[in-house]
Order: sequence, then structure tokens, then C-alpha cells
Amino acid sequence: MVNAAANAVLDFNILYDGKAQPLSVVALDGVPTGFHDATRLGKPITRSTMAMAPGARAEFVIAPPGPRVSSAVMQTRTIATGPAGDSVPSRTLAQIVTSRTGTSLPVLPAARKTWAERFEGLEDEPVKAKRKLFFSENISNPADPSSPTDFFITVDGATPTKFYMGMAPAITTTNGAVEEWTVENRSPEIHAFHMHQIHFKLKQVNGVAVSAADAPMYDDYDIPGWTGKGAYPSIKVKMDFRSPTIVGDFVYHCHILQHEDQGMMAVIRVLAHL
Repeated sequence: MVNAAANAVLDFNILYDGKAQPLSVVALDGVPTGFHDATRLGKPITRSTMAMAPGARAEFVIAPPGPRVSSAVMQTRTIATGPAGDSVPSRTLAQIVTSRTGTSLPVLPAARKTWAERFEGLEDEPVKAKRKLFFSENISNPADPSSPTDFFITVDGATPTKFYMGMAPAITTTNGAVEEWTVENRSPEIHAFHMHQIHFKLKQVNGVAVSAADAPMYDDYDIPGWTGKGAYPSIKVKMDFRSPTIVGDFVYHCHILQHEDQGMMAVIRVLAHL
């Protein structure tokens, strides 16, 4: 499943006669779940719902509805996107209909891989740099409430600046590095942190550690809006710049495209490893 919407965040589940069904998730954002251990075989993650930002991808297996099921639907649930966010009501995305004339699929023998996988050893790799970034937004003309909103993603300590073509890199790192980034949402609506070229390993959500069994690789992850009280919503991630092909300039941004188009994007430069 791909969330190909420009701005809408999904939080979907599958209901059989109103009862949520388990989703056996086998890959997120194109990366198999739980495969970076000694077995290299992957381990499904069972979830009852799946939050997906625009641009996010998920692969999962479900048991089909039995003959006594009268209603089988995929729906997205109501989502609280923050005090300044859009209204995202619950709605049906699809009806699920089974057939006795489905295509017969081949069954492949299990294979044990002996070569190193992408991201292997990332958990134990030392961190070369720690950074904090934050999402923020404001009305472009405070004297005119109808003026457009400006959106920013900023390295902590720098001045928030809307993205423009040709802007200098906000971050410079080196190929081969592993970094730890904390990304905060200081705005009153949801934003989706998306990284080009690489994936990141989720370590913490709102300061709480994510279990190793449920910490897959992502390149797109929602961060809820700030209510105006308490700590900023945040994620802590481990960024993997070790692939030899990851060199040059590319971008990171909010994958809610209205926000990206109105400034919420920046450039990172990865220098060649010497």
C-alpha cells in the first residue's frame, strides 16, 4: 500500500464486521522488517492500525474474510492533526471482496543469505554527530490573518528560512558517517519528516525508546502537532550515510506537499569519504 495523496495523512485498519484485523507487516518504506539481525531473514511485525504519511509505503499480509463475514472494509480512522491541522475524518477506502478464482502464486524455497545486508550493523555503529532539527510555521504577514503560512525545517540554532532553489546546504556530513538526529515539531499541526537517498532507524518517539523488535527503517515518519503545552513532539533517529553511493547534495522535507511547497525543505551535502 502506498499513500499517494499530496497532503492527507492516513491511519488505516481493516475491519471484518466491525472488528479490526491483525496486519502482519513485512516491509515499511521498501525495507523488510526485522531483517538486520544474524538470521537476515526478516520478522513480521503485527499491528492493528497503520499510520502512513504522504509518500509512505507499507507491505502487509492479512487473512481473508471467511464466508460468515458480511462486511470487509479498509478504512482510515479519524486523525488529530493538531490545533492548526486539517480535518481528517474516518472514511472507507475500499471494500474487500474474495474470489474462488484467484491467481495461483508460486511458492519459493526459503533462502539463507550469507552476504551483508543494507543497514547491517547500524545498531552497534558509533555515532559521529548529533543534531537537532525542528519544524515550525508562521503567518507571512501577522497583520493580515488571510496571508499565506510560511513553513520551515531548521537546524537548531539557525534562523528559520524558507527553501529556495540554490540555497546552501543546512547540513554537511561525510560518506560513511552514522549520525543521531532529533526532529521536533514546534508547530500546531502534523508534519511528516522525509529523507531522500537514505533510510533512518527509529530510536525514540517523544523521548520514549522504541523496542528493538518494533524499530524498522523508515524514510518517512509522522510527527504530531504541538498542543502549545509540554514538550514538543519528537522522534530520535539514527541516520545511515554508509552506502558508497550516498555522495552529493539532496533534500529532506515535510512530505505533506503543501508544506514542502511553501518552504519546509532543506539541503544536506554528503562529502566523499577520504
